Amino acid sequence: MRRLIAVALNGGTVRAQDALLAILWNLGGHLIHYFPVFERIGWPLRPTRPHCFSMIRELEEALIDVTEKLQYTQTPSGRSEKLIYRLKRARDNGRMSDFHYHLNLKIMFFAGHKNAKFAFIATLWELSQNPQIQDKLYQEIAAHSPSLSKDNLKDLPYLIAVLSETLRLYPPVSQLIYRKTLEPVNLGNGITIPRGTWVGWTAYSVYTDQNTWGPTAHEYQPERWGDNFHAIQRAISQQPVRGSYIPFNAWTRSCIGSEFALLQLRVTLYEVVHYFEITSAPDYHYLIKEASSNLQTCCDIY
Repeated sequence: MRRLIAVALNGGTVRAQDALLAILWNLGGHLIHYFPVFERIGWPLRPTRPHCFSMIRELEEALIDVTEKLQYTQTPSGRSEKLIYRLKRARDNGRMSDFHYHLNLKIMFFAGHKNAKFAFIATLWELSQNPQIQDKLYQEIAAHSPSLSKDNLKDLPYLIAVLSETLRLYPPVSQLIYRKTLEPVNLGNGITIPRGTWVGWTAYSVYTDQNTWGPTAHEYQPERWGDNFHAIQRAISQQPVRGSYIPFNAWTRSCIGSEFALLQLRVTLYEVVHYFEITSAPDYHYLIKEASSNLQTCCDIY
């Protein structure tokens, strides 16, 4: 929606804005990626940008104000073991600076929100384009309504398969390009990466590799994950070992909010499919755009 908002607020400056951004990116390359402060060079052509940053600061202050009012005990027990209280104890005991405390607050509050939204919208789109999948999912949900709880989600294997297939074809974290070769690297089979080359990993290419996923790798087929809870869980756990499916990264770099993200996706999808039939407008085309390492929709679905 970014481009549409820019047109509405900035009028005719949007073309100049895009041109300037293109120039800055070509000149700065990865500098803008690693040093966002350079983006402020284009603020004169983007009058809404300072206001956005002002709102970010206001939200940050509100978040800090709310958390500072929370009461906790120095002795770990029950409620005080929640992450927010552990962070406060670390700061109060001198193990964490105010700066890092505030950074962790924001990460805890925001992390996973945009990616979960993207995954949910992509799921709605695929269900609207595949009514047979939507109907199968509805039948599974209707058979267990209204007894949904965290403990009986295993009774909804197809729902888990649908979300797993969405994360495969619409990976929220689309690529990681944060390394640069310091010397030539020989990968074997006659492949050599020259010195000074940016290297990374692209999720979509890995997740649609026909050597792993077969000739239907580009098709939305939740059934590929299995037909029961244990088979699906086994497939989900095996793919990260092979490096062919890591929507939340893996091992020591695994996302600490992955379980929560999956839980909110499962519960939200359960409620929506239970009460609504999902269709798309005849003239609507689902598009995605790339922003840094994350994919996002060009338009939200409401």
